This record gives sequence, C-alpha cells and structure tokens, in this order.
Amino acid sequence: MMLAGETSFPSSIHKAQGLRSLLIRKSGYRWLGDALPGLFKQLTCIRSLNLSRSSIEEIPKEVGKLIHLRHLNLEWCEELVSLPETMCDLCNLQSLDVIRCSSLKELPLAIGKLVNLRHLCIDGSSVAFMPKGIERLTYLRTLERFTLGGGGENESKAANLRELKNLDHIGGSLVIENLRGGIEDAAEAQLKNKKRLLCLELHFDLNHEDDNLIEVLQPPSDLKRLGIYKYRGIVLPEWMMALTKLQELELHDCTNLEVLPPLGRLPNLERL
Repeated sequence: MMLAGETSFPSSIHKAQGLRSLLIRKSGYRWLGDALPGLFKQLTCIRSLNLSRSSIEEIPKEVGKLIHLRHLNLEWCEELVSLPETMCDLCNLQSLDVIRCSSLKELPLAIGKLVNLRHLCIDGSSVAFMPKGIERLTYLRTLERFTLGGGGENESKAANLRELKNLDHIGGSLVIENLRGGIEDAAEAQLKNKKRLLCLELHFDLNHEDDNLIEVLQPPSDLKRLGIYKYRGIVLPEWMMALTKLQELELHDCTNLEVLPPLGRLPNLERL
C-alpha cells in the first residue's frame, strides 16, 4: 500500500492487519510521527516499510513490534535524529537504509542483535561510530562505512577493527574512517579475506602515527579501487604491488610520502 499527499492519516488502514508492504511517500505532514505508534501496534505483519524522504524526527519504540519486518527504508529522512533500541528486536530485519539521514548521529547500541541483517546502508548520514557487537552480523553483505570511535565519549560504545574479522561476506565498497593505533586489532580485521570487496578507502586519524598500521590492512588481491587519505607514513605498504587487479589509486593529503612504489608494474592500473 502507498500513501502520498494525505492531509491526515487514514484511520481505515488500521483494519488492514494482513498488510505486508507500506510506502508512505515524501510526507512532510507532522501527523505522521503521531500516527506511527498506533500503526506499528496494529500492522504487525508488515515485511517492508518505506518512510523515505519523510519529515519524521524519530522512530517510535513501537517499531519493535514489527517482528516480521525485513526491509526498513529511511533514506533521506533528513530530520531523523534517533533510532530506538527496540529496533534491535527486529530479528528478521535484512536491510536498514539510513542513507542521507544527515541528522542521525548514532545507530542503536544493540545492533548486534540483528543477526539476519544483510545490508546496512549509512552513507551520507552523520553516524559518528559503529557500535560494539557488529561482529555478530555475519550475514552482512553491504557495509558502506565503518567509523571508529575517535576517542571521547563514544570510545566505550564503539566497535574496533577486530569486529570486522567475521564479516567476510561484505562486498562492493567499504570506507574505514578514523584509523589509528590498535595494530593488533587492525591485523585481526583480516581485510584480505573480504574477497567480495572491490573498492576500499582508508581514512587515517591525523593525530596518530600509522606507519605500521597500514601494513596490516592488506585488502584482497582482486581489489579494483583503493583510496588512502591523511596517511602520515613516508612509504606505502609492501602489499600494494600485490594488487594486480587494481584500476584506480587515489592518494589524498598524504603529505609525508617520500617515494612511490613502481606503480607502472601494476598491469591494470588506469588512474592515479
């Protein structure tokens, strides 16, 4: 069912208790936030819920009653500031999309309970760190961004690189932000085992030394694009010459680099 341009919430929808899919399109009406708690209590059979581009500021805790929900699309909800911890009761959830939710700074801390999650799309959000427990999401296929805590009040809640170890099914593109210290944790991440990764971006924390850190962040040999940002080492890692499928290499703000490896020997490199 699709609702678009409604001036008030149609009460008759509460009778559609067998509803499997609901799309509320581009709603700028403030009634939506008031209507959702009752809606979630009644329509517990919903499998797919799309609230993209709506004006909601928060998802009510009653969302935890949608135990059959598999797909939740909150893309471009620019006023959304929080997600309830009850969302982590959605044991069948397979995809969570908060792309371009620019006011959203934090994911639910118990996200590790979403053990069936396949796609976690947070690109363009303001999520400041990845919560501890993400290592349990072993079915994950899409993880666009992995942001480390960066110190401060988020440090105790944030996952470290070690939690990437068991996420060997993630593919496509991955951006790792706030890279710093923790060489043992970085080695445990075993990025080289993420065989489905095609693009990798490594963003380093400017306030930490990273000469040895980058050496243990070896990606899979089939990688096609590599970006290294704010790296303060003087040489690039030895593993770079093993990336024989690499087509694009981007080095940005790597001001201490003294020499480049013989990149001309990479047979598929097209862009530097």
